[in-house]
Amino acid sequence: SVRALDGWLFFHELVVQRPTTVVNASFAIGATTLRIEPAGRLDVGGSRVGLQADVLDCRGGLWVGPGGRISSGPLSAAVSAVTIGATGTLRVVGVPSLPAVFGGTAPGSYDLLIHGTLAAQEYQFLNMAATGVRIAAGATLAPAPFDLRGGVFGSGASTPGAVLLNIDRPAGQQVVVHDV
Repeated sequence: SVRALDGWLFFHELVVQRPTTVVNASFAIGATTLRIEPAGRLDVGGSRVGLQADVLDCRGGLWVGPGGRISSGPLSAAVSAVTIGATGTLRVVGVPSLPAVFGGTAPGSYDLLIHGTLAAQEYQFLNMAATGVRIAAGATLAPAPFDLRGGVFGSGASTPGAVLLNIDRPAGQQVVVHDV
């Protein structure tokens, strides 16, 4: 676990291979590539963590808890490409008084594509690129109550035609979203 750390950590490539929990910390990670392996998990809990990476490839777990915030943005590219792979899970779960936040360092600063599992309740997705938060056809929405309940999508890119949320599903498959 990472405890009571303030400031910046810079890496060319950072690989998370085991469950890692951030406790009472506020810091930023700068990396050309940040990769979370299938057995790895980056759990920021209620901490505020900046993830400035041109590529964030999550094949394990990326978790934000009540009052926690991940601020994603590019290190040197125009936009941070954040991908939750087929084996990965993005869990953004807060409580009504302390939402969990997955945001950007500035409006339009990250492009989020989810192929794996999305678990979200009492959350905010902010400052995404013009493509919005994209949930691919093969992605899984977690069961209730982590099925996008009590959430906000906002402060996206100001590009004409920009979207905040894009859910791709096979024809005929119904998607029900509660309290968004």
